[in-house]
Amino acid sequence: MKVSDLASRPPSQLVSLRAAHHPSPAPRSRRPRTAGHLSTNFTLLGGVAAPAAPAASLDASPAWPASERLDQLFQRSPALLLERSISERLGADADLWHTGCFQGEVYPDLPIASTWRDLVQRLFNLQGVSQRPQPPPPVLAQGSSDGSLGSGSSSSRQGSSIPVTEEQQQPGQQQQQQPWFVCTVAAQCRSRDQLRAFMLSAAGVDFRGEPKGGGRPADALLFVSGSHPARSLPAAGRWLQTSFDLLQLAATMREQGYLPPSLSLWGVENPMLAPVGRLQQKLDAGAEVILTQPPLAWGRAERWMQEADVRRLTDQARIVVGIPMVSSAGNLDFWLRLCGVRHLPECSDLLAGFPRQGDLGKEAFNAAVKQWNADLIQRVLDLPGVAGLHVMPLTKVARQMTAEFLKEGTLPSSACLATAKAGQNA
Repeated sequence: MKVSDLASRPPSQLVSLRAAHHPSPAPRSRRPRTAGHLSTNFTLLGGVAAPAAPAASLDASPAWPASERLDQLFQRSPALLLERSISERLGADADLWHTGCFQGEVYPDLPIASTWRDLVQRLFNLQGVSQRPQPPPPVLAQGSSDGSLGSGSSSSRQGSSIPVTEEQQQPGQQQQQQPWFVCTVAAQCRSRDQLRAFMLSAAGVDFRGEPKGGGRPADALLFVSGSHPARSLPAAGRWLQTSFDLLQLAATMREQGYLPPSLSLWGVENPMLAPVGRLQQKLDAGAEVILTQPPLAWGRAERWMQEADVRRLTDQARIVVGIPMVSSAGNLDFWLRLCGVRHLPECSDLLAGFPRQGDLGKEAFNAAVKQWNADLIQRVLDLPGVAGLHVMPLTKVARQMTAEFLKEGTLPSSACLATAKAGQNA
């Protein structure tokens, strides 16, 4: 057909001709995605690679809805979650993880730099590195980087080098023992398309929502805004994505079938600075679990938890409180600044009253620091509506103290009790 002929035809006939030669594809039916057939080969986005899980645990995550899986995770409160070390500290917390006392592991999503000075140094390669080292996968197909089995294997929780076969497990036992893999998704300076691709990759599906093979998917995505220095610029909120945007996007993608129904959506709140109404907004955006900053400004955090309980928000979502495992006055100062409360008068008093080794002997100092952390843990456990503890031991001393608390029961763990009972029966 000539162009001159097309020019003489009315528009309605042109539309019909175009439809005849270029028919629209048939709508693709959306079937539920089973998390047990998904993978997590993460895409490198925004300068940081997220972790991948082992192929050996491809069928580890059951295809239940997220709400049912959460009921199982928090069946015995408090659930214990461990903040995992990455980059240069990768593997430093392997001994803690392999105690089997933690029901889940949380992997952070760090920016290339958290301050302008650090960003400039990295961009100009003044420290010999152009960007933050990429974190290797937390667990590999055959073994983790610390020489032991990864978290995807049931036997890694017992410290054994021989995997438990399906024939050796009772029906449903693997799902009950499988620890949760929580992947943090930080908005940082990523575009909406980059963040969407990140979520799909974390869930082990492609851009169509179809499963990809290769490893275990994340059980939950933890959405945060991030600490990239560009987020502190004036009016940055107008052009950068926020944690609310990520929650709403993920909830929509899961509802439409692009994310598996078993994938849980988590958020973060600061009970020392944010009002309880912001927690309600996070829940309305789709958050099913909330991880809080450590309650170092205790009076503020206590009132926040009490109000959340009175408003029945603790019935709508699980609240997991951060436990920092403070190892020194300098470490406490770091945590106060990280939480944005260093300027508060009560936090200045808290820092001034923290034990110092110069005032005590080494043994007395260690005992005083340990008691300070034990008191904080007990006060958190006494708060209403606490469903779990997010343990964050960043230093060597903090990791040693955590191991002692697990052994002594200061950090109560139903998983530890189950592991000990299994050892006695064996």
